[in-house]
Amino acid sequence: ATIELPVTRQLFASPLDDYWEFGPKLSVGRDYARKSSLVFSYQGSWAFYDTDSEVTADGRSIPGTHREIKAHDVRLTWRHDWDESRRWRTTLKGGTKFNVDNGSGYFDFVRPYAAAEVRYRQRPWELALEGRCSYYHYPVQTVSATDLSSRQRWVITVAVRAEKKFTKHLKVFASYALDDSISDLDFDDYVANSVMGGFGIEF
Repeated sequence: ATIELPVTRQLFASPLDDYWEFGPKLSVGRDYARKSSLVFSYQGSWAFYDTDSEVTADGRSIPGTHREIKAHDVRLTWRHDWDESRRWRTTLKGGTKFNVDNGSGYFDFVRPYAAAEVRYRQRPWELALEGRCSYYHYPVQTVSATDLSSRQRWVITVAVRAEKKFTKHLKVFASYALDDSISDLDFDDYVANSVMGGFGIEF
């Protein structure tokens, strides 16, 4: 069992607002054969915005107020190593996040999600393939002033990662991710391709 208390400061360029976020995280789990594990976790967090105000149910700012967001995230993670040398590992995750604002509920959402990863390790190489799926439901926000149906969004991600260790302390990696966001709002409906590369030094 572990308890954490992370504190985060988020800094954004205008027009986005900076905010502080903190809250406890509790994890309870059990290890079994070959360092496999089953872990349940809960994290509660509170976000306090510097200048952003609360908004009405139709998204209009309420002067003289400050926005706060409370979030509750529950998750179950199963990680299993399939052979004695721990070359093959699968990780399954599933849970739900709840967002609650301190005003009309305009920023409230419920987000169930699931993820699966397969990892293969044969030194000096490590390869991983991951798939993730999230569904956002906004009980207060509507699609538009003329379409009063609730805002909804699906996010589907497929990612691959390759890593090679050159020395005891140095490794390099490359990754690619495809994100498909399917939404009933035009600005939230997109496909994104992300490519990353870098190196790590361990001591």
